[in-house]
Amino acid sequence: FNRNAFNILCYIMGAATGGSSYNLDLFDKPICFYFHLWLPKLQPTTLTHEIGHALDYHAGENGYYSTESWVNNVDGWSIDETGNYSYSGDPSDAASNYAMDSPHEDVAETWVWYIYTISGLRPPHQYNEPDSDRRLEIVTVIDIAR
Repeated sequence: FNRNAFNILCYIMGAATGGSSYNLDLFDKPICFYFHLWLPKLQPTTLTHEIGHALDYHAGENGYYSTESWVNNVDGWSIDETGNYSYSGDPSDAASNYAMDSPHEDVAETWVWYIYTISGLRPPHQYNEPDSDRRLEIVTVIDIAR
């Protein structure tokens, strides 16, 4: 059990959900308890993906960048009268199939592809090179979140 890694994960999840950072002293937060069980099975892509959610949150002015700007700058996203997003664009434009679930997942999955690519690593098999709109937008997210 790695206490530092556990605290980092709790902080990331707190940031990604808009909450405060969590730590081991706050075991009333159920998510941190589950991290204790989940941490040994954590995959690098999962951690990278969750960091993508934190970036998405911190890049937004009044919420998440994905639902404020990403949906307007990346083709294929629409919102219905109840506030639900749907993707009707070309599936090959997204970084993964999961990226098409929501704008939040689109940002996080594009982030995973980006991190692997700039690190000189081959992204896992389920990732594709996203279209140019997404590649430009993820750089914008990074610049704003800095």
